[in-house]
Amino acid sequence: MRLQAFFSTLLMLFTCSTSFAELGSRSFALSTLISESDAIVVGKVKDTAVLNRSEYQIGFVIDKSISGSTPSGILTISVPLSKGFRDPHAAYLEVDNRSLLLFLKHQADFNKWVIVNGQAGVLPGETNQDIAQIVQIHSRYDGLIDKEVVQALQALQAQFWTLGEVTKNRLLIDFEKGISAEDTDFLVSLLSSDTERLQSFAALQVGSHKIAALRADVENLLQVSPESQVQFHCLAGLGRLGSAESLDVVLRYLNSPDPGLRKAAIHAAGFIGGSEIVTPLVERYGIEDQKWHRLAIIEAIERVPDVERAREVLTAFKTGEDDPLLTSMISRRLTRLEQ
Repeated sequence: MRLQAFFSTLLMLFTCSTSFAELGSRSFALSTLISESDAIVVGKVKDTAVLNRSEYQIGFVIDKSISGSTPSGILTISVPLSKGFRDPHAAYLEVDNRSLLLFLKHQADFNKWVIVNGQAGVLPGETNQDIAQIVQIHSRYDGLIDKEVVQALQALQAQFWTLGEVTKNRLLIDFEKGISAEDTDFLVSLLSSDTERLQSFAALQVGSHKIAALRADVENLLQVSPESQVQFHCLAGLGRLGSAESLDVVLRYLNSPDPGLRKAAIHAAGFIGGSEIVTPLVERYGIEDQKWHRLAIIEAIERVPDVERAREVLTAFKTGEDDPLLTSMISRRLTRLEQ
């Protein structure tokens, strides 16, 4: 439940209002929004109207322009409707006196202004100074996050700790694309921060980009952090890294009272692999009461390099298993091992 609460909170950080399905989408990345926008403005909604069954209109009073140019006065923004129904991902802004920052695109063929990528293109107005800085970097280096534009990445990392939380979380989507093994100092600063989201992100990036030099840092964070979501991502990061040197630390969490951490440890052990994982996973299987955790153990055992040992263990699992689904899954994996 704590992990579910974490993801719900994280979701709110990415945008003013969005859906879980969009979490992590490139449509939320600042590099995408800046590249696709013709104007970035700050202001407030003055009025709204349903023009017809296919269009919702927003009257927007612009207080400040970050980039691009728009008509003077009240700007009319068009949001599509589908036979009168709202798209759950579109930004149907309301009159509520909030200051908002909008990424806008001009559809010349229809002479309409629209919000780039729906809800992804809406940020709180107080992010305007942060976004202005990032737009400058984007313009200076003809791009924002690209492995070929190292200077842009370095400039963003230098500015990162001056930014507000909403902007930081949006930038993490871009950093996921641009981070490499050369960014250890920046990742260490994230791992040692006091923000769970930043720690979790860094732990995953260490694994995804195989940055072995920071293995010990992630292991240490796993063991000292009191937050289950941070521990969860540390386990996931160590699993992605795949270093056998992390196995002892990972296996300690097989008996965690937190089901999420147990499953993360099972998956991590499976990705790290080796014959050393067999005995602890067999012991866990015998006492595990969560079906999907037992399935994860079955999958981990299948990846053991000693095929004969894996076949022996899975056969024993099948003999003692009374759940039809798990029995079927074991049979499939035994068949694959025979091939």
